Amino acid sequence: MRVAIIGAGAAGLCSARHCREIARVTDIVIFEQSSQLGGVWVYNEASSFDEPKTPNHSAVYRNMRVNLPKEIMAFPDFPFNEKLRSFVTHRHVLSYLHEYAKRFELMQNIRFKTKVLQVQRDENNKWKIETMSGDNGDTNIDYFDALFVCNGHYSVERIPEIDGYKTFTGRSMHSRAYAHPEPYAGLRIACLGAGPSGLDISLELSTVASQVYLCHNKARRNCPLPANLEQRALFLSFEGADIVLVDGSRLSNIDLVIYCTGYEYQFPFFLNDGRSPPPVELRNNRIYPLYKHIAHADYPTDLFFIGLCILTVPFPFFDFQAQFACSMLSGRCKPPSRDRMMQWIEGDYRMKLVDMKLTPKHAHYIGPTQWHFMSELAQEGNFENRLKPAVIQLYNHLETYRQHALMTYKNDNYEIIDDYTFKRKKCHADKQECDRMLLQPEM
Repeated sequence: MRVAIIGAGAAGLCSARHCREIARVTDIVIFEQSSQLGGVWVYNEASSFDEPKTPNHSAVYRNMRVNLPKEIMAFPDFPFNEKLRSFVTHRHVLSYLHEYAKRFELMQNIRFKTKVLQVQRDENNKWKIETMSGDNGDTNIDYFDALFVCNGHYSVERIPEIDGYKTFTGRSMHSRAYAHPEPYAGLRIACLGAGPSGLDISLELSTVASQVYLCHNKARRNCPLPANLEQRALFLSFEGADIVLVDGSRLSNIDLVIYCTGYEYQFPFFLNDGRSPPPVELRNNRIYPLYKHIAHADYPTDLFFIGLCILTVPFPFFDFQAQFACSMLSGRCKPPSRDRMMQWIEGDYRMKLVDMKLTPKHAHYIGPTQWHFMSELAQEGNFENRLKPAVIQLYNHLETYRQHALMTYKNDNYEIIDDYTFKRKKCHADKQECDRMLLQPEM
């Protein structure tokens, strides 16, 4: 059996590991379009595979620290260096992924600087994959028995069309283009969206901007905030340098708008060439038809999507998804009938719309159901649920605590004492010592 994996980020790496350990696959190829592994965690202010002069190809920014402690964030059986602070930088996460690849001997499986151009199902039920590699643009075609799509969803920016946006006299950008605060000193800035990026970037900009408005439709944060950071309602329309908000109020003389509005899914290698339709449909940011958000209902034992779900604890969630997919691939668990899979797909979507009151674009939202969902994957996939209850308890603690300590919660440090207990602790490593613990990437 030959298995192809698109993307050498966290999802692709753990998929490769479990293909080898669960499905006993030895012929694994990971296609990675950049020159190193790590996916979204590779910070580079001036590089892109397609456009070398793109200012910021990565979705992370220079000073970013994770919003989940490393005690929660790690793969279930591969902890971070215990000497590190709980809330590590993106550089530490990238170093961690290099350590993971080294520990499970995955580097040999990665084809760097190799972009997947097209994926098709051929007449022999193989996955025909055309790639372009290297600096000279050489193309190649390979055939595989199974395909894992792990290309992430932090590259195609979602920017809403707001009435009068063409009249706005200030500048605008997506949060993906943000790298560091210095260029925005003295500006009046409006950030649209209060997800993790919106919150972090707003706080960082408040150190240099004259005024920052954090515009969102969530409950107001009842916690200390910088004096020049103000929470306001969503945008309604633009009028020159002003922004009219949905509550009728107005932001005046805005220099810069930052859209912290998320991303769109995209699979450019699934082309509709007129001869055969692409295997998946994108319906208002819903990938269809995926059983458990992972296995394609028409190809449940050989086409898998890892890492699509939003609002999860990413690395543990990827790990469970990859184990489930590899159980299907290996025959350890038999997929349900297509009718039953379609019933689950439509039932899950209906639950999002009706019970959770979400919009169609949130079809792959998991959120508070993630722990039950992961348990279901382990049960159906016939693998051990290695997630400690203490991890869930710490996550739930932070969900509440963060709301009241937005400016300071990343200064805390935690320790998982046993399967059921965590505690806050003092970290003895300062920033300089943590930086010295970074593993130099193997190239």
